[in-house]
Amino acid sequence: MSRTLLIVGASGRAAAASAVRAGWQPVVIDLFADNDTRAVGPVIPCPMDEYPQGFVALAGQAPPGPWMYTGGLENDPEVVEAISRDRELFGVGPEVLKRVRDPFELSKVVRMPRIVEPPGAGGPHRGEPGGSLRKPLRGAGGLGIRFAGELDLPTPEYYFQEFILGPSYSALFLFPASGSPELLGVCSQLIGEWWLHAPPFHYCGNIGPLPTDNALTAELTRIGEALRPFGLRGLIGVDFILSGDRVLVLEVNPRYTASVELYERALGRSLLAEHIAHFETSRPHPLSEAERGDRKIHGKAILYAPRTFVVPADHPWRGSNFADIPAVGSVISAGQPVVTLFAAADTEPECRERLLELARVSAPR
Repeated sequence: MSRTLLIVGASGRAAAASAVRAGWQPVVIDLFADNDTRAVGPVIPCPMDEYPQGFVALAGQAPPGPWMYTGGLENDPEVVEAISRDRELFGVGPEVLKRVRDPFELSKVVRMPRIVEPPGAGGPHRGEPGGSLRKPLRGAGGLGIRFAGELDLPTPEYYFQEFILGPSYSALFLFPASGSPELLGVCSQLIGEWWLHAPPFHYCGNIGPLPTDNALTAELTRIGEALRPFGLRGLIGVDFILSGDRVLVLEVNPRYTASVELYERALGRSLLAEHIAHFETSRPHPLSEAERGDRKIHGKAILYAPRTFVVPADHPWRGSNFADIPAVGSVISAGQPVVTLFAAADTEPECRERLLELARVSAPR
């Protein structure tokens, strides 16, 4: 009989599917309660205006069992601490979160774009050479990031970072309780894509895992080693950009990341089971023959709403190419995520093209 695993975060669909593959029965608390999340287990919706503090009371309504968090909660260590008082946490604890999510602490051990002062009157801004970005200290998915303006002043909620052009990627590691982390691979990141109607700087997908050369693999391995003193464990994501031959770390996501399901499809490994095995002594649940990896390049893309609309009964988001499907009659506001698209191909450009075509034919009318 499957054990219950509570999954809490802004969106729990991908982690819930991974939990099923790992032999667990997921119970999800998230903001969307999408149809396909409900198909794999019980879902408790959290009202948007109660996020994230509302998770604490809602977790008390869930069946007993361990828990894990997904995107967003890495910025709320006090919520992680509160839920963990009554449940075993399969993830990084609050004290480690506070340190590794602090860009000032992180910049001491890995190379990052420079943290700078506000641009001030007459300083470069809005993407000019030498300009900077205004970024929230508690940010996720690119929300709240914008180019710094000449009237921006220092605040406790934001910091300013050098703006550097370069392609965006994410690396995925598996950190043991002791010893060196395993570099699982690298995905490209889709950020603010026009064809997905995504707002600027917003995360909107991944493509991978991608081939990497020896130099990049060696540099990411060094970054993984540099992060060990933080006390990380389990699945850990590292977002970075390539500026010439330099790897510049943007942030560390110490949790199950959005790209994990792509790795599971490609590699044929139950990475969530392996993550959990670093917190408890049970052996990883083997994947069935049908779930073995196909070694293709997989992509996921989040389609955003170009305008406010009501989800119709005849929506086109059916089949294995779609996930995070909203309920019929839901009101989706302009700029909000609508649905997740999936594609697979032999190369990254082919995969991207298939995602682009899916976005074209399935965008809200």
